[in-house]
Amino acid sequence: MSSAPPDTTPFAPKPFGDYLLTAELGRGGMGAVFLAKRTSYAPDILRFCAVKTLGAMATRSDFVRRFHDEARAVVTMNHPGICHVFDVGIVDGEHYLAMELIEGVSLQELQRAQARAGEPVPPTLALTIADAMLDALAYAHERRDPATGASLHLVHRDVTPQNVMLTFSGAVKLIDFGLAISSMKEERTIGGVVIGKIAYMAPEHARGEALDARADVYAAAIILYELLTGRRFYAGLSKNQIATHAAEGSYLPPLDGVPEALRAPLARALAPEVAARTTSCAALQRELYQAEPTRAPARELAALIANRLPDHATRFTELLRGAATTPTPDSVEVTRSVVTHVARSDEDADRRTTSATVPTPPVRARTFRRAALLASVSAVSAALTWSAWRALDRHSDDVAAGAPAAVASAPVLPPTSVTPEPPAVPPTAAAPSQQVLPAAEAPRAPDAGPAEPPRSATQRPARRPPAPPPTPLPDLAAQLDYLERWCAVRAPTCTRAAVAQRRRVPLLDAAGLRALREEASACVLQCRR
Repeated sequence: MSSAPPDTTPFAPKPFGDYLLTAELGRGGMGAVFLAKRTSYAPDILRFCAVKTLGAMATRSDFVRRFHDEARAVVTMNHPGICHVFDVGIVDGEHYLAMELIEGVSLQELQRAQARAGEPVPPTLALTIADAMLDALAYAHERRDPATGASLHLVHRDVTPQNVMLTFSGAVKLIDFGLAISSMKEERTIGGVVIGKIAYMAPEHARGEALDARADVYAAAIILYELLTGRRFYAGLSKNQIATHAAEGSYLPPLDGVPEALRAPLARALAPEVAARTTSCAALQRELYQAEPTRAPARELAALIANRLPDHATRFTELLRGAATTPTPDSVEVTRSVVTHVARSDEDADRRTTSATVPTPPVRARTFRRAALLASVSAVSAALTWSAWRALDRHSDDVAAGAPAAVASAPVLPPTSVTPEPPAVPPTAAAPSQQVLPAAEAPRAPDAGPAEPPRSATQRPARRPPAPPPTPLPDLAAQLDYLERWCAVRAPTCTRAAVAQRRRVPLLDAAGLRALREEASACVLQCRR
């Protein structure tokens, strides 16, 4: 993904968790975006992606929550017009998103290139871009919670040319849901606070009022107007004038540069009153298609990008080649963490949302501990088996030699190196079951065959692994870490469930987190027994 021409400034590649950052693609208000490749695949398999980090913004809790809200809003989406986010977490204390690498340019870059050439974007291409953008927004607005089926009421709130990407092959992608609002989000904007770019805001957005999908309709209509006319929507106005007109909804530029068939649907989408505006992006997409059904193929958009911005594809290719040849370090010591969002009730909704990070031990250390545990269990089992067979062999030798058979009621204990002997008991206090009876008191039939050592009621079972030391469990992440570390000894399925749940934690809603907390607490108590 790139919102600016790829930077050719020398960049020192650095490991970052499962990724190797090879170049910086751009910086924005939320953080930096890097070109990265996965290091967990085979060396001959290259997979590139874009890693977005918070950087200095990680010190602000509101930015951290908004950063992870972007993942929560987009990670469940699957639409060709929306940039896919497939990983979220913390590495060495730095928050990151790993997302699809979009090889292309932003719509803003193409608009500036067309302005330098003195030409607007061809109408068919402008409608192609607007159609793809509206289709992605309609999908997001209609998105439902996969767990409950309830509508997410998702609103992007930042539909601008910077957040519309055009690939070198002619595809259109919508990015950056960091300012989106939905029922899944934990970060809530304080009433009256305006977030976004004022030149593309609907009037109700500029006034800090409640928003719905029609705010994105208004922003998309402004972008379409600028594409068709080659002029800014608020051309010739100062920032203060733009802010005033945006809040009042009292400005509508002349539509003389818009094709006649498209003026009516565009004017309805730009209505300042919410009730009079086009109801949805899907409705605007349908009206535009009915007014002008001609669309340009993707290859024409790709040709326009190659003609106006010829250097961008070359620079991007050079960055990918450099990333492919960058060697991966042999070993990297990092601290990986799992981000958990603690659900907030209605009573404490004004409190700050907290997140817990649980350091995960390195994979090699966990593998070594498991191997050592398996070796110890195998040694104990072998010692117990050897002791039992020795006892049977001695008894068989005594019977074959004609020695009087004695029935020992005392249990056969393994060697002291495996299970320690119980403390010595005085003869007067010895239990009757621990005394050796003479052979006459234990008669048996002559043809009964070799006698088996009887089991004693006081026989001690094999010693269990020592219980872990008491550990305070302040939150769900610590409980899951407790399960992964200790429960593998007694319930191997428990640790597998813990690992699976830890990967799902950032994707769960409030009800799922509460259910997972109860399951983890019950499992911890069971393992401690």
